Amino acid sequence: MEAQGYTPSPLATVFLKSFRGLKIGPAREDGPNFINGEPFFVDAVGAGGRHQDESSAIGSVLGGSWFPVGWWLSYSHVFMRPDGAVAAYANGLIWSIGNTPYEGLDLMVSADRPLICVHAPEGMKPWPK
Repeated sequence: MEAQGYTPSPLATVFLKSFRGLKIGPAREDGPNFINGEPFFVDAVGAGGRHQDESSAIGSVLGGSWFPVGWWLSYSHVFMRPDGAVAAYANGLIWSIGNTPYEGLDLMVSADRPLICVHAPEGMKPWPK
């Protein structure tokens, strides 16, 4: 991943060593403002390969550098900042998933709080609202 311009943080490295290759299905599909019908796949290469532009877009909105950790809802690519914050990118939409890896996993599995769209490209409506 470093050859593609990513710099792994210690937290992302530990996360990936702990969960790499896992497919974590949703325990609850009926989220408060979205249907959580897809599993979270822990796969840095699948999420990060050829998607440095998405990492940069998240950084321009939320600040910092973002390392790929997997993919999830609507085939969004999931990234982690060195402080542990988790965000996802899908078709120009950026979702804030959690401030810590635990919060991120909790939302992706439990759908126990709203999914927050923090950015939508010009001309596109944020989803979910």
